[in-house]
Amino acid sequence: MPSLESGVTLALRNRFPWHGFDPGRVALIHRGWFANAIIFRYRDQAYDLAIKDFSHSPPLIRETLGRFFIAREHRILQHLKGVPGIAPGSCRLSDTMLAYPYVEGESLAALRRRGARLPATFFQALEKTVRAMHLRGIVHLDLRNLGNILCGIERRPYLIDFQSALRIDRATRRLQALLRAADLSGVYKSWLALCDEPLALHKRRFLERFNQVRRLWPLRGYPLAGRLGRLS
Repeated sequence: MPSLESGVTLALRNRFPWHGFDPGRVALIHRGWFANAIIFRYRDQAYDLAIKDFSHSPPLIRETLGRFFIAREHRILQHLKGVPGIAPGSCRLSDTMLAYPYVEGESLAALRRRGARLPATFFQALEKTVRAMHLRGIVHLDLRNLGNILCGIERRPYLIDFQSALRIDRATRRLQALLRAADLSGVYKSWLALCDEPLALHKRRFLERFNQVRRLWPLRGYPLAGRLGRLS
């Protein structure tokens, strides 16, 4: 049976036949659980890619959720081209495999675990990225998970993992405001966790109000995406 790395290499060769991809340059980044993707990195002198792969999943998951998540994330990333802090493009290697430029950096979750701190300018840039995404009619819905926000090697913020993201163009204004608030609460949560400078009072109050709402309706990635997937 071919290895997962070989499957990734074959998909890359099929998508970019002019380039000689080496299976030895495929590295495992994250092995997902039952219904989640495996994340690989392929790096050589010409390409540096993150690859999200559902091809390993059980057939029922692979042919339903896997295809759905890959297709939706690809559409979202294409729609967000040009927004600073978001991968500048993606390509489907297959119905169950997606590639996009790899971002060198460290997640805010990892930074928090080791007690690192970031300047207020980082979080100001992060909020601008999130608001620019909202102007395109997209919400991420999983930014309270600090593993989905990266600090790049140049100390700029990046958003990753748009598997739970939705387009909200057709949602009611009240629902749009609630979903955008879920994203902004992740920005302010990360500010409180990693910045020595205080969060502005009105933003702290915004976060407190949202947390009260969240106790009644927990806005967390997959469950919310499942309920509102018809909007995407």
